[in-house]
Amino acid sequence: MLLLFLGLPAHQTRFFAHLIPLWQAIPGRVNARNFSRYSEWDERTFRRWMHETLPWGELHWGLVRLLIRWGVLGSRFILAIDASFIPKSGKNTEGLGAFWNGSASRSDTGLELSCLALISLTGQHAFPLDVRQTRPKQDRADRLEQYLEQLKDVFTRRLDGLSGQLRAVVADGQYAKKMFMDAIHAEQIAFVTKLQSNANLLYPFTGAHPTRRGARRKWGGKVDFKDWSGWQSVPGDAQERVWTRVVWALTSPAFCGWW
Repeated sequence: MLLLFLGLPAHQTRFFAHLIPLWQAIPGRVNARNFSRYSEWDERTFRRWMHETLPWGELHWGLVRLLIRWGVLGSRFILAIDASFIPKSGKNTEGLGAFWNGSASRSDTGLELSCLALISLTGQHAFPLDVRQTRPKQDRADRLEQYLEQLKDVFTRRLDGLSGQLRAVVADGQYAKKMFMDAIHAEQIAFVTKLQSNANLLYPFTGAHPTRRGARRKWGGKVDFKDWSGWQSVPGDAQERVWTRVVWALTSPAFCGWW
């Protein structure tokens, strides 16, 4: 049903129709050799197919659309973006480089995958929409620009299919950059993230300016997250507390938001 819904070419439909049930049934590791043990196809056939550019993203997206159409998933979603480190001991692997290893809290040699997943707010199910390998620094590629390009591509190809059901984009502190906020706000979607622990945030001055020569006062003081006076409480669930106020980051005057 899913393969017919996607409208893939006949040769790709035949391959996925053979691969997906096999993938779900075989024990042990998922690789070409193990596939060939439980299939009439040769190992080289699976390796050749895996080296082709296959529409894995379309497969995931088609499943999400089917579940929405059948009413299995609710009508509210958030989009989560994060990067995952994969340790690799080889030296000739494509894309090998130094990436941040969160479990070890240091940079290690390996691979990195950037994933965008659609999360259902009602059933709390996560569905990967786009997974890409991050190019290392030796390729003169900026990883944040790669994340941003991936996010914009998903907005271009998938946002219309959600019909206004996407409520927010959620990311950790490394995405708390102006270029991500501009791209997400341009789509009129909320952005939920956190700043670094050493972020220098200031309140804009809202009082009466004294009569004197010189420029007007611009800042009203440094943000102290232990002092919530002046913040507005947002009505919501009794199990959570949400506070909001406009603050500015001193290092980037054009960067502001509701926190």
